[in-house]
Amino acid sequence: EKPTLSSFLKKYEISLEDVYRNKRGPFWKVCEEAGVYSSDSTVDTKAYASAFMRISQMNSKRWISFVLDVLEGTISPITDEEEQMVLMLFYLIYDRKTPESMGLYSVEDVISHILSIKPLADELVECLHLLYNEIDFVDTEVDIGFPCPLDVGCSYPSNAILAGLGYYTVNMCTPMTEGAFYFTKQNTDLLFITLKKSEDHYSPTTMYDDYMISDSLIHWQSQSRTAEDSKVGQRYIHHDEIGSQVLLFVRETRERNGITLPYVYLGKAHYVEGQGSKPMNIVWRLEEKISSRVLLELKGE
Repeated sequence: EKPTLSSFLKKYEISLEDVYRNKRGPFWKVCEEAGVYSSDSTVDTKAYASAFMRISQMNSKRWISFVLDVLEGTISPITDEEEQMVLMLFYLIYDRKTPESMGLYSVEDVISHILSIKPLADELVECLHLLYNEIDFVDTEVDIGFPCPLDVGCSYPSNAILAGLGYYTVNMCTPMTEGAFYFTKQNTDLLFITLKKSEDHYSPTTMYDDYMISDSLIHWQSQSRTAEDSKVGQRYIHHDEIGSQVLLFVRETRERNGITLPYVYLGKAHYVEGQGSKPMNIVWRLEEKISSRVLLELKGE
């Protein structure tokens, strides 16, 4: 009989990250290799080698609860925000593919596809229950003026963030190649900040000087080509006056133990002051103070 994920973790005193970091595939594949389970599935398990690693980084109660309801067949119909949560799941699993590229033209198609792969759906349910039970903090829902299931204080891989904001859709997932991104449709600047940078992953022109000042202030350095008097620079400075907004996503470092780290969503930020040009040095004030838990996480403690 196939062991459960929880019994396996308990017996060997390991974490979900330990199970999924080996890149050998999902837990059901490990059980098949050990001869204790046969899924009778023809699906290529290598396609899911990194999927569960990304999923194991999720710690949003709202998202996990919704996905569990979907997988257990208790959600219908689906709101716009919930559609984005389904797409978050899809992009966590398939990363660079769009649903349409796989012949899936709606979120209902996406749900049906995932449920049709029984070992995948079963392991998702088991994994998500374990993740939910590990969450020991209170997150915060923030109104940003458009449907968005992301909660302040929660961690998300970047593709889940872009799907959650509605940027990734059923037929589009143009990758984000820079840490500052303007979401034109929603008049929103998204800042993805890595506090500790390594020359292994960042060029000399992208070793930006970003750091926490306090539990509500962050020093951020713009892209090296951004001038104070440019359209982008002026939008940063006057965003409150012109009706645009700035959202911050922060992580301590790009990767740890070979695993790409997710970003912590810190919510809305407001311009306080700035110096210089190309790059600009800006101090942002967060609407929601950073919890001590997140502060320790961002310091690597």
